[in-house]
Amino acid sequence: MPRQDLLERLSPDDPNYKLGKRFYLEAWADSHKLVADSLAGLVPFSDWVDACIRTFDQGARAHVEFEDGTAIPTRCAKLATFEKKFIAVFTKELKRHSRRLGRSAVASAIEHLSRNVREIAARSKEQILRNELDKEAANLETVPHLPSAERVRIRERRAICRATP
Repeated sequence: MPRQDLLERLSPDDPNYKLGKRFYLEAWADSHKLVADSLAGLVPFSDWVDACIRTFDQGARAHVEFEDGTAIPTRCAKLATFEKKFIAVFTKELKRHSRRLGRSAVASAIEHLSRNVREIAARSKEQILRNELDKEAANLETVPHLPSAERVRIRERRAICRATP
């Protein structure tokens, strides 16, 4: 049986369908543009590496936005797995071209991508936790017999979470 792509696996009735469709179209459009620009000789090596980082960022943002009831630790663990695999595949593929691109250029690209991908993963995990904290704070604010001092503390915490980049 042929492998189904993301849009074939998601039902239009799925609450995450629009998110999945947007991610799918955005990622594939960027990928095809990168390939076309590379073949045309329009993409410097550093821009190609940055495009790979953007691809990881797109996937991480989709993971943060995707809602399926998965527990927070599991979502963060999946993101960590995604991060490690992305870096490993990039490293393996790029090292195959060390002779042509130059060993120091490849090592520098791997370090640049790895640092950025780790940062994106960490910020994405932070966002997953902040989103959950915001939901919990909103739920607590509606508790009928919550002391007013606790309500004020919850509102202040929510304001800080929203203000943090």
